[in-house]
Amino acid sequence: MEKLVYLVWDRPSRDGAELREHYLGTVVPELLALGARNLQIDLDDDGSAFDPMVPVPGDELPVRACVSFWLAAHDDRAPL
Repeated sequence: MEKLVYLVWDRPSRDGAELREHYLGTVVPELLALGARNLQIDLDDDGSAFDPMVPVPGDELPVRACVSFWLAAHDDRAPL
């Protein structure tokens, strides 16, 4: 088993509820159907309790999601 972790940058103006709906309504079912195990998604949505620990430089997009899951082998990650 191998764990994969993906950071997702997105525009700060994207609505938190829209972000949450996209990940929980679309991304989660697709990843699970493709074989992801122990899927965890941390979102910077309107329910976030904490501000970022490090300020985002003005010319960069902030990390809005962290997606992690396990696969039997990282060689099988292409469809995910």
